[in-house]
Amino acid sequence: MCSPFFSMFLFYKDTKNCFDGLIDLQRKQRLNFLSSHKQPLHLVDMEIFEGKTATISMISHNIMLAVMKENVEVDVAAIAENYEIAMRLSKGERYVSFVDARKNATLTVEARKVAANPEIYKLVIAQAIVIKSVVTRLLANFTLNFTQQNKNVEMKIFNDYDEALTWLKGKLLEEQAALAMEKFRNKLKG
Repeated sequence: MCSPFFSMFLFYKDTKNCFDGLIDLQRKQRLNFLSSHKQPLHLVDMEIFEGKTATISMISHNIMLAVMKENVEVDVAAIAENYEIAMRLSKGERYVSFVDARKNATLTVEARKVAANPEIYKLVIAQAIVIKSVVTRLLANFTLNFTQQNKNVEMKIFNDYDEALTWLKGKLLEEQAALAMEKFRNKLKG
């Protein structure tokens, strides 16, 4: 079972190299997308789970980050563990998923089949995967096509964190706007 770690970090307005200020330097290295900025917005409690294949945390309300560990092979057990962590972090709320797979993570054939199960994505609004390697990108595109056949979660592969985060924030806003509109319509009816 994974044990949670807590830390405080400053959440910054600028999306370019979005976050900085982790108090714990070791966590900063693990989440190496963090860099320095000057304009803090607010403090956020961050719960971090260390899984077998990924470090997973909520970096903002309804934005989950999974940083894949270097050269890992994700198997069925790892998918189950990551799913359990995601359910615990999301607390039953829908969220967008931000996956940093720049360290050449791969999925086994069995894991790809499990990943195609729509149940795994029941709370996911959208998923952005950041990949640098051309080989990993080709594998990810294949896996993405395979998993997209069975679920209604929009997924997209990016080279750039800023682009990925901006896209995810847009998807989150679309979801929130749709929910607000539905609530408003229901209020008008009743």
